[in-house]
Amino acid sequence: MSSPMRGVFEAALAEEGVPTPANIIETTSIQATLQLLQTSDSLAVLPRSVLRRPLEGGQYVILNRVIGKPLDYYGIVSRRGEVLPSAAQELIGYLREEARKDHYPSRGEEAVASVL
Repeated sequence: MSSPMRGVFEAALAEEGVPTPANIIETTSIQATLQLLQTSDSLAVLPRSVLRRPLEGGQYVILNRVIGKPLDYYGIVSRRGEVLPSAAQELIGYLREEARKDHYPSRGEEAVASVL
């Protein structure tokens, strides 16, 4: 099963007339992704914040493309009737407060494709 971001990325490639690559590596490790970009001819979708310093050093370039629509929203799952520890309740309160704020960048600004 592939990640939601992979589906969005593959759809963006298809819109550009580019077929899905045959050789795909999917990882949640940003360090592994950066290493793969440096040692192979590949693409990745990464947050701009991760690439800030490597971009300044000229190691990577940005492909200016808006990739898909925002991913589905996340939720909080807990057992019905179970009282959560106070730390968990505090974290959930904080997450809900942040979710109500509209301070996140638009989808196109948040994710970029980069190549070596």
